[in-house]
Amino acid sequence: MESVFIAWSGNLGVAKGVASLLEEKGFRAVVGGGTPHDMFIGTQVLSQMDTCAHAIILAQKKNDTSTGEPAKFSENLMFEWGYMIARLASKNVYAFLLDTGERELPSDLMGSWVIPIQSDGLSESETAAKIVERFEVESRSLDKTAIMSQWKEIKTLAKQHAIRKKFSDFEMAQMVLFSLKSAYYHNEMPLMFQGLSYTGTIAGMLGAAIEEACVIASIFVKTDDLKNRLQIEDYFEITTFLSKEFEKEFDDPSLANWAKILRFDAISLCNVIAPEGLDQSERDYYWKESLSWGEKTLAAIEEDVADHPENDLFASLMRSYQYRNQAKAHRELGDEAKAVEYLGLSVKERERFYFGYKSSFPDDAVLCSKLAQEYYLSLLERARFEGNPIEKRRIMTTVEKLMVSWREDFERQQALLDMVKSAYDALLE
Repeated sequence: MESVFIAWSGNLGVAKGVASLLEEKGFRAVVGGGTPHDMFIGTQVLSQMDTCAHAIILAQKKNDTSTGEPAKFSENLMFEWGYMIARLASKNVYAFLLDTGERELPSDLMGSWVIPIQSDGLSESETAAKIVERFEVESRSLDKTAIMSQWKEIKTLAKQHAIRKKFSDFEMAQMVLFSLKSAYYHNEMPLMFQGLSYTGTIAGMLGAAIEEACVIASIFVKTDDLKNRLQIEDYFEITTFLSKEFEKEFDDPSLANWAKILRFDAISLCNVIAPEGLDQSERDYYWKESLSWGEKTLAAIEEDVADHPENDLFASLMRSYQYRNQAKAHRELGDEAKAVEYLGLSVKERERFYFGYKSSFPDDAVLCSKLAQEYYLSLLERARFEGNPIEKRRIMTTVEKLMVSWREDFERQQALLDMVKSAYDALLE
């Protein structure tokens, strides 16, 4: 259950209304405050703030009738606001300005996430409803494609999360699941597997995400990033773990569906890379299993995108993997026409994701390069069946130019490595 700290000043009725609505929606709401005579931020409030992964700030100016000075924000409220900004990711602090304009904020809070709320003519319950409605919109799922671009920051967060929460369990669960692809592209699946195993005692939604990610990461670890096939004992162990419905631990329907998608996709992959040394009937069984689980994966993807169109770009990446798996299976089962059809679909999805990602995250050189290689690999695989010789030559010429560029980059890196080795050897003489 996600916890939300509610900071208030002079609007306790609205704060309680917000808390009540949040509780109805499955959050644990913590209305800030100590005993009535407290005139400072005590240990109780600090403890309350430290246990929450979200904060709602109800910022409203108060008049000091004893001095006649202009209305101003409470010092305690300002402290709580600043404390939560310092402790949490900025997107998890939601400040609502009640009957107050952004220009009236202190200079050091300019640029913070704020939304004005006009409460004139509204009851406290109506004002609370407006706030909670906006909070729900703003605290939706994270951008799955953006998570892929943040691998350097995310790969250490799981361990830190067990000590001091900067993100909610819901957000961390998304980061864990959707950074799996980044770990693969950065050749760091073993590192991720070890890091997640370290935090495997975490329960609930995040615990389920970590457990599922560990199982999926183990596929890549056991096969040296898919360079080898699974050993028979590894195949049975991993697919047994993947029979567990991790998605039942997720209270968010969309994230639960994506946990299912990733699980189905992993089972399909296990059957594609099933053990060597099988007779034809056994091998055909695994290919048919791969097709079956792949179809389930694709159906679940379309189900999610129908409800959440914003996930469509990330869905293209997942579709591209499945279409390639389907092409392999159909080819092995003797259906060449279906294999060519699915290779064409894989090309289209990889092209869409590659150029979409490159446009959104041009500075992510590692992933842009890996995605380019995957895209052009899919083009070459499809070109084997291209009937138009001019189109086939165009694809080959394009890839030839890219291969020259990649080879030059590799040779430069190799030359530098040779220089380092020579310098090191010289010290040994």
